[in-house]
Amino acid sequence: MAKEIRGGVKMKQWMKAVLLTVAVVGTGLVAATQPADAASKYTIVKQHWYVGNKGHVVQPKTRHQSAWLWNMNHTKVKSHFNLKDYPNRTFNVRAAVQYKTATGRRTGIYYYISSIDSGKAVSGMVSRNYVKKGVNPYSGDVMLDAFSTDAEYTNYLKHSPYMKLAKNTLKLFPNTPVSLELSKIARAKYGAYEKSKYLTGRSDTEVDTSAYKSIDDFKDLAADLLANNAKSDTTKLSLINKDLVKAGYTSSKFNSLSNQQLGIDFTNNTKFGQSHARLASGYALVLGQK
Repeated sequence: MAKEIRGGVKMKQWMKAVLLTVAVVGTGLVAATQPADAASKYTIVKQHWYVGNKGHVVQPKTRHQSAWLWNMNHTKVKSHFNLKDYPNRTFNVRAAVQYKTATGRRTGIYYYISSIDSGKAVSGMVSRNYVKKGVNPYSGDVMLDAFSTDAEYTNYLKHSPYMKLAKNTLKLFPNTPVSLELSKIARAKYGAYEKSKYLTGRSDTEVDTSAYKSIDDFKDLAADLLANNAKSDTTKLSLINKDLVKAGYTSSKFNSLSNQQLGIDFTNNTKFGQSHARLASGYALVLGQK
């Protein structure tokens, strides 16, 4: 009987030890998921800053993958900035930096990134392994200069939740490809934009149109959209249809526009700024033939 009691005591002690070990390991696992300051000193050994907006744009490489943003010296995590919380954002690379640890080991390249689309400002240092080049097609409003190709811009127009009016406008031109070059011309010479600091850079008059034999602008359409920018997208789409018909663009003509390109730049009541409460609007639409 005494042996059984002693055995029971040993069993209880063993179980307590196991439970304590599990608790410690479990706590360690939880703690590992929390942001923490750098354990060792990091020293910047190389850095390159891009002047103005000369750096390329990037987006999260994998949606919802955890990647904390750090301060410039890599000594403190910005605990309120993790890429997984911003899967639909686009960032500009402001600087490329390499660090050296206290043991002399060199890190990979880090980017100092800052958001360029509409919405809450986000910035910090992140390993370039967590981002990839290009505009995020699900971003908020992004300036035309951030795009590199016609395909990238078209993909954005079709997928960004901020581009629903533009997306529906594209459907009116089923055989007409979007041109990034022509869209920049439309913005610079033929658009109607409200005066707003959030639309800075959209009135560049120095633009070359010599590559196009003809450009059919829709200035009246753009002005109508701006005058009715507070109306619903349904109302604005009706205005677009009405103005295009007035300009002689019927359904049959739309279908025959395969030898032309479309230039489009819509900022449709987009929220800008740190408070994400300021609305800005501007519209430009043209057809061009090279």
